[in-house]
Amino acid sequence: MVVIDVTPRNCIKRIEKREKGKELCEKRSKIEKDYFSYKKVLKDFQKKSKIYFVNGERPIKLVFEEIKNKINAEKII
Repeated sequence: MVVIDVTPRNCIKRIEKREKGKELCEKRSKIEKDYFSYKKVLKDFQKKSKIYFVNGERPIKLVFEEIKNKINAEKII
C-alpha cells in the first residue's frame, strides 16, 4: 500500500483551489482529526504489512516518480 502523506494545512489549500470549493465534511478540524487518526493506524499497521509513506507535499512529478520506483522495487503490481 502506498500512502500519499499530505498535511491537513496543504489539504485545505488544495480543497480551496477546487472549483466547487469546500464541502461540509472538509472542515479543518475534521481533516486534522482524520489525518492524525489515519496516520496512527497506518503506522501501527506498517509493522505487520508493507506500507510506504510518500511525501505528497512535493510536486506531482516527484511524487509520481517515488511511487513508481517503490512499485518497481517491491514488485507490488
